[in-house]
Amino acid sequence: KFSKHLQGYGFRIQKSSFEAMIPRQKYEKLLREIPGFVSEADSVRVYRLTGQCNLIKYGRDDSVEPEDVIVI
Repeated sequence: KFSKHLQGYGFRIQKSSFEAMIPRQKYEKLLREIPGFVSEADSVRVYRLTGQCNLIKYGRDDSVEPEDVIVI
């Protein structure tokens, strides 16, 4: 359920990794929703990348000009 929910915010990078380029309001909404999907046995990490980060990609490039990049 959680992975399907995350696909509404961004796209799957790997089996357990998602990337979302969303504005702050949507980011904060996502943070409020996450606890409803996880149990004590789960581990969910949200990395918020701000400012100038150095991203190097290989292969297909689905780039958009992000306001914020959130990797889940």
